[in-house]
Amino acid sequence: MNLLARFVNDLDRNCQADIAARSANIGQGGCANMETYREQCGINKGMMRAVETARAMMRKLELDMDEQDGE
Repeated sequence: MNLLARFVNDLDRNCQADIAARSANIGQGGCANMETYREQCGINKGMMRAVETARAMMRKLELDMDEQDGE
């Protein structure tokens, strides 16, 4: 479980940093144009949704494990 949590947190941090860097550089040649920017950030936003889904699954797994321990 800890390894999965570490992976999800690393993915989250990397996506957030990438989105922030691309946002900061849009006017300074960071992306060729707005369409490229949207495509690249669209991929990262999809990754962020994957992070949220993985976190929700981890919370459910933890709750299920807690319920089993309580039985």
